[in-house]
Amino acid sequence: MVLTILLAMWVVLLTLAVLYLFFWLDMLINALKHPFPNNKDKYIWLAILATIIGAIPYYYQVKKLSSRT
Repeated sequence: MVLTILLAMWVVLLTLAVLYLFFWLDMLINALKHPFPNNKDKYIWLAILATIIGAIPYYYQVKKLSSRT
């Protein structure tokens, strides 16, 4: 019983990790293709996206705002 619960938890965590990896890659590709006002902004966002957690602020600060316009 406990082994089944642990296995289910690992499957859920692994699925979430893979989904987040694809999300991070999508944000990284978007940052490379996105036309920023100057190259300095692009390099700053690429440095932030170098950390995997940086995909979340990039999504809310750049991608979501640019899709509204």
